[in-house]
Amino acid sequence: MTAPMTAPKPRLLAICCAFCLLLPPISLLAPKAVVLLLLITAALACLVVWRAERRVPRPARGAAMMFAALLLVCAIASLWGFAVIGSLFLTLRMGAIFAAGLVLFTIAQSFDDGMRERIGHWLLAGILATLAIMTAEIALDFPLFEFLKGPVPEGASLGALLNRGATALAMLTWPAAVLLWQRGLAWAALALPALVAVILGSLSSGAALLGFVAGGLTALVALGNRKASRALVVAATVAAFVGMPFAAKLMYGLGWHESDWLAASARQRVEIWNYTTQLIERKPWRGWGFDASRAITDARADSLANELQLLPLHPHSAPLQILFELGIPGVAITLALLWLLARRIEVLPRPARVCGQALFITTLTIASTAYGVWQNYWLAMMFSAALLIPLTLRSPAAAAEKAPDRTGSSGPGTSGGRDGLDPRAAAVSPNDDLAKR
Repeated sequence: MTAPMTAPKPRLLAICCAFCLLLPPISLLAPKAVVLLLLITAALACLVVWRAERRVPRPARGAAMMFAALLLVCAIASLWGFAVIGSLFLTLRMGAIFAAGLVLFTIAQSFDDGMRERIGHWLLAGILATLAIMTAEIALDFPLFEFLKGPVPEGASLGALLNRGATALAMLTWPAAVLLWQRGLAWAALALPALVAVILGSLSSGAALLGFVAGGLTALVALGNRKASRALVVAATVAAFVGMPFAAKLMYGLGWHESDWLAASARQRVEIWNYTTQLIERKPWRGWGFDASRAITDARADSLANELQLLPLHPHSAPLQILFELGIPGVAITLALLWLLARRIEVLPRPARVCGQALFITTLTIASTAYGVWQNYWLAMMFSAALLIPLTLRSPAAAAEKAPDRTGSSGPGTSGGRDGLDPRAAAVSPNDDLAKR
């Protein structure tokens, strides 16, 4: 906020508690409704602030300008796409999601530790309810999903209906782990990811499991060495956006699209990625136009894809889709956005930094192997998962008071040494830090 917020905190607290309670089960049972949940939460919060102050919350200038630049590139690239009006309308929808997420990030900075503690309780309640539902569904052969979704088509699997819920669970686990860690429940912070890994292993979403494992490995590196985890985040991001076209051609050249050890969906994606890379090579600078991958659906495969579309609506890879549709300028802006986010994670207290980097890599891995990057659900889910950390993260002093270690020193969130947080950084709000840069 550009000035101290005087809006009624109890009302904002109730809105955010409801958001954190509802997000986990909704992301499992009705993933597309996450968009409405995010927009309604932001609208209600803005209404409370407006009635008290006659203004809306204003996000940090740096973050707002970066997202505005991405939307501008999308709007310009729509002009040489295949459906200009539809692409511009998609840009407006994305802008609404970006605005909602940024406004809620701004409001979260005004909360005190007591409010964040209460919000955290509701988030844990939502996570536990979701874990219970998911465990019961797996054990009882998905009765609730069969009731909600109706008869399953022949050859389909009810477990596949949980794919979006599985990816959401893989992402939401890390903010919940921060909560448990800061409350002195280190054993629970370790047990929760272990339980989620078992659940994800029993489902059919390879992207969710791969992303969660990558996030877990990142957390282990971050626990051991702060500089190594920082380098890992940077290297993984650059590798995803710069190396993905080369990796796609290499996998296809090695015959992975015909390998028996890969699942059928993975083999088809190797073909999709290779074909997308061929199209990228024809227009690397300006791309084919925003949302153009939805229009190029007439090419067919003659091999293992069994005449399935080689580019079915999107390439199932955010780096390839951005490069294919927006060209090199779109990739440059996306990398700048991710760099900004990675920098914000780096200055967080240790629990939030470790789990925040795990969430970053989990999301990056899933985005690189599944989903269309402009899908409203996916954009809202990424914003919502990231939003949980500032909504529930208490100050280092409060965390240390709540969870001192056995020697009487500060808890894990305020440990000294190379993994400790510089007190000067702790005193700077994320908005102030962004404004300075």
